[in-house]
Amino acid sequence: LDNDDAFSSDVVELLQRELRPAPGKRIYSLLYGYQYFTDRRFALKMRYTNNHFLTLVEPFDAHTETIISYRHTKAIRQLPTTYLSTARGKWLEIVHEDNVSNDFRINIKVWYIPLLYGRSFADFGLGGFRLSCARQWAATLLVVPARFFATAVRRLRRKWSK
Repeated sequence: LDNDDAFSSDVVELLQRELRPAPGKRIYSLLYGYQYFTDRRFALKMRYTNNHFLTLVEPFDAHTETIISYRHTKAIRQLPTTYLSTARGKWLEIVHEDNVSNDFRINIKVWYIPLLYGRSFADFGLGGFRLSCARQWAATLLVVPARFFATAVRRLRRKWSK
């Protein structure tokens, strides 16, 4: 995690409960999380298999690597992976103007799920941070389609200019 990411307060408990003894290394991936877009103050729930909130469980010995030895986009293809699916997202990614690569992800491995209700992020240690139902509806109907389209156009331009 870096300073613009967060786990929900029950992630460690969830991982400890779900860990299964197995030989070798295993990745645990928390499938569901949230992206919060600071410029328009709205959030989306995501189902993202290649997310960067992976946990590596491995024997502690001379060959211990930790998860930072693997690129998150390839790790799940390199090691056995257990996907943990939960009703509520377990990670939070803040998308702001200084992010290098975080924005809408447009690929087949990402499913966006609109949050059509108010959402408190107290379970992420952000007690005073709440999104209103009205803001979420407005973002879903107006901002999300426009942002998705703008991101797609920007990526196509980059691809065509190569």
